[in-house]
Amino acid sequence: MRSRYLSPGWLAGHVLVLVVALVCGWLGWWQLERALSSTGSGLNLGYALQWPLFGIFGIVGWIRFLRMESTRADEDEAPEPAAAQAEQPAEPVAEKWLPGRPKPAAQDADLDPELAEYNRYLKQKAEQWQQR
Repeated sequence: MRSRYLSPGWLAGHVLVLVVALVCGWLGWWQLERALSSTGSGLNLGYALQWPLFGIFGIVGWIRFLRMESTRADEDEAPEPAAAQAEQPAEPVAEKWLPGRPKPAAQDADLDPELAEYNRYLKQKAEQWQQR
């Protein structure tokens, strides 16, 4: 499995990340020299600190990507017992073990005549709208 990461495509990725990290390090050094020169400023010093962080971020991201790919490859190779169990039909559950269903409450319209009138009005408007 480790030899998979030594294939030409993966080697190109390793080299690319290494080159990017080296370039970021070189840019940080260049900005540090600019900051220490007579024409340098605090902005150059900020860039001198930022560029190496970009390079480190690239390396850490690449390592994380490699770990995720390794985990995914391990999961792909391992048999999935849960999938085999999911194919079998489940036994029906006896009604006595199920929780009781709630009974519908008394209609609020029966208790409140104003609400019943409003519901009739809404029903009439819905019918009119459907007839359009």
